[in-house]
Amino acid sequence: MRTYNKYDLNSYIFNQKHTFAKYIHSVETKEEEYIHSDCTISGCDIHAYFIGFGQVNQTLMRDVLINNQFVEKVENEEKRFTLKPKRIDVDVYEKAKKLNALDLSNGLLKYQKESFRAENYLDLPEDYLSHIRFHLETNVEDINIINAIYDDIKERIKTQKNKQFNFFFISLQSDMYNSLIADLFKKNIDAINGSYSFYFVKKEIVDQRDKERGNIFCMFDDETLFSHKNILMNNVYNSAKYENFIYSKGEKSDVASVEEKWNKLSRIKQKSNLYAVNGLYFKNDLLNGDEKDYTVKYNPNNVHPVGEEDIDRLITPKTAFDAIDVLAYIEHERWNAFELANGVLPMKKSLFFELNRGEGGAAKNQTEDGNYHLCIASAKGLVEYYHLYKEKGFKDPNVIAYDYDSMNNYLEHKHLLES
Repeated sequence: MRTYNKYDLNSYIFNQKHTFAKYIHSVETKEEEYIHSDCTISGCDIHAYFIGFGQVNQTLMRDVLINNQFVEKVENEEKRFTLKPKRIDVDVYEKAKKLNALDLSNGLLKYQKESFRAENYLDLPEDYLSHIRFHLETNVEDINIINAIYDDIKERIKTQKNKQFNFFFISLQSDMYNSLIADLFKKNIDAINGSYSFYFVKKEIVDQRDKERGNIFCMFDDETLFSHKNILMNNVYNSAKYENFIYSKGEKSDVASVEEKWNKLSRIKQKSNLYAVNGLYFKNDLLNGDEKDYTVKYNPNNVHPVGEEDIDRLITPKTAFDAIDVLAYIEHERWNAFELANGVLPMKKSLFFELNRGEGGAAKNQTEDGNYHLCIASAKGLVEYYHLYKEKGFKDPNVIAYDYDSMNNYLEHKHLLES
């Protein structure tokens, strides 16, 4: 018997339909482009507001931060660029007095890079918590919240000079009240020049009028969520099963072989495959086009496989990057976020040496209990990982290549993943 968590299922399906990249692309013109053909972003800031922080918005915030991994190019003195994660800034408005009064299982709210001594670890990913502001003991039903957010957006436009993209997640006491608050936000916030806003409203029952409200969208409805296709046909997990099958280089793609490999996985490994598939929706929306269009932008045949000769290709300053490299960079940021969100922490180098006392052969890069993983690292950290493995003579030092597999496998095995 398989059990489904309503909030996880809702968030999973939501993040397929509503990637931030899709909405940013929706307002672009030839004069105003924010997401470029190489899949980097510039000229804008991205902000998410969670009005109410019960289970619906807690789960959505976790998955929004995991899936929407934007990357920007930073120019150096030699007019070359390096890649850098562009984190989403988050404001949470909640009536609880303390964070520990909330059911916070999201590890992204606990991970802080500065709490790890740099010399003990590979170079670590930037944290998310420093980009999140909590407004606790807030009367989330107070109209003054809208005024405060209005002033906040106006100030950002004035000081940062970038276009502002705002995403509101409203989950309060009732369908009617959520809709009312969304309409009030829209009336006030949409009047700001220099910003684009999108509103996502929690509603249990969706009617036709909800589908015709411009930039206001319903998060989900139970009729669609618990459909025959999603539950009885197990549609939610099917693509993840084939993702695992392809990743493990299975030879037979019949249903029985795919199921056999899937059933051998732990629950967290199954979930990891599920999120890997979900990440494809965001990448496809970054590429912004039909299959023919984005295959021109992303053509694995035009780029040789990552080998020893270019192990540092994602951290070397360049005059330009290809989409294939940026999406590989994004994939590792997504994987880092997934692991951290599920409570996995970076592994100390000393623990790695303790687990692998000899030299040569296959090395363990995670603990048996799954609580620590050496690959939770930045792009720079993965290069350090490579040299660490080569120094000790361990097999499979090039974990960076795996980050290219996600899109390569999708394009090669699209018929299986969409079956």
